[in-house]
Amino acid sequence: MDALIFLDIDGVLNRETEAPASATFSELWTSEDIELAAVQLLNSLIKITQARIVISSSWRLHHSVPELISLLVGRGLSGEIIGATPKMSGESRGVEIRTWLMANARAGSAFVVLDDQAPSAGLDAHWVRTDPSFGLSESNIEVALQILALPSALAVDS
Repeated sequence: MDALIFLDIDGVLNRETEAPASATFSELWTSEDIELAAVQLLNSLIKITQARIVISSSWRLHHSVPELISLLVGRGLSGEIIGATPKMSGESRGVEIRTWLMANARAGSAFVVLDDQAPSAGLDAHWVRTDPSFGLSESNIEVALQILALPSALAVDS
């Protein structure tokens, strides 16, 4: 069974910080904005589950998938990034994740959403809520392992 991680970056692989009012997105979103300790925790989840990553973060709106791969691998990510959720104006992250699943995942694929905000669209059972002031934690990894061990209750073709 395929395992997937839908990955947000802000509040997951870094801590929520206040950006200077003059900063632009490209100034904010660099490899230095990704915390090494959080990447190592993510690597531990990937090693155990062999899960592949789909970027659902807003970073995908300003960086291509190859750029995101370069940023994350440059910070030590050992997992495979297989794509990003579609950019759907006005839709919730949950709808974007469901759309990606319908187009790309095998029926019954186990998946987890690592995010500091609820994805909505009926995905709460797959959501691991990170604390944006701390980022990814060991307890988040434990919850993700529990979710990925369960067969998906979401029909991909619904």
